[in-house]
Amino acid sequence: MNNNKTKAEENMADDMDRKIIRALNENARRSFREIARETGASVTSIIHRVKKFERSGIIKGYIPVVDMDYFGIKMIAIIALRISQG
Repeated sequence: MNNNKTKAEENMADDMDRKIIRALNENARRSFREIARETGASVTSIIHRVKKFERSGIIKGYIPVVDMDYFGIKMIAIIALRISQG
């Protein structure tokens, strides 16, 4: 760890992290090479960062985005609640 940075600063996303996550959000099946070309980073850097995101739980998984009309589902609702004491 860099002695000039606090632990919180070490864990903060930088601009490259944001670019990688944005690219994966657009299409999680794109290759590391394609993401590297798009972001200007090396393929090795992309691989290391994505693996770090997976190990640390930042990336929790990869899911398909499904056309629900195909299955005859007309409406879908996703609800997330965060409850805290206080």
